[in-house]
Amino acid sequence: MIVALGAGRFAGRRVETGAAGGGRTEILAGLNAGERVVVSGQFMLDSEANLREGLAKLDSQPDDARGGHRH
Repeated sequence: MIVALGAGRFAGRRVETGAAGGGRTEILAGLNAGERVVVSGQFMLDSEANLREGLAKLDSQPDDARGGHRH
């Protein structure tokens, strides 16, 4: 499950589920009262993951491979 932390930040949570039906699922453990659960946002999360992956690849390349300058 993904919870919204605020300020555009999100975190994954492992939850224990109970009864399900009618488009609803009971959460038995793993969330605190008042936490906001992300119910729609797959595109945004996929985009952020792709962006982080791309930035990590850039950070792992030497400066000259990125077109940077060596001094």
